[in-house]
Amino acid sequence: MLKSIINSIVRLAPVSLYMGSIVAGLVFEQTRAIFMFIGFVVTEMVCFIFLQIYKTIENPQCALLKSVDSVFILPAPIPLSYGYFCGFQIADMFSNEFNPIKIFFMIVFLFVVIWSRINVGCHSLLESCFAAVIGLGLGLGYYSVIKPFYNDSSINFFKKKENEEISDYSND
Repeated sequence: MLKSIINSIVRLAPVSLYMGSIVAGLVFEQTRAIFMFIGFVVTEMVCFIFLQIYKTIENPQCALLKSVDSVFILPAPIPLSYGYFCGFQIADMFSNEFNPIKIFFMIVFLFVVIWSRINVGCHSLLESCFAAVIGLGLGLGYYSVIKPFYNDSSINFFKKKENEEISDYSND
């Protein structure tokens, strides 16, 4: 029973991360969340291209959604998506405020994700670890590219016009 719960949580983790970043970005106007979501989209594109080049065997156990006629598998493997998230967050912690407890729990959950995908029979140990390492690399690389914008707290795509109007009135 515990294995089923863990496997279900792992299967839904990427969708939760995507939706969380969208909600934080759009509803709560968090620019950092928008940068995080853009990284998820880039990760999805890399996975999609990889899966098109190396046609993998579709396993119905690995599908997020199943239908009678076909199996729909998200283009990004779950270890890669969570690896991206871990790499991005770890890079941010090394640039700003280091939190060893947060890193510990992210790494533990990454190992749980790898174990879960092996346990369900979706991937081998090598495939899961390879995807997680690529995800970590994508997260670290993407963070290094957007670091100046991500750490600039004055950037807010949603309130830029309001701030310009307020500064125009304060100069009068």
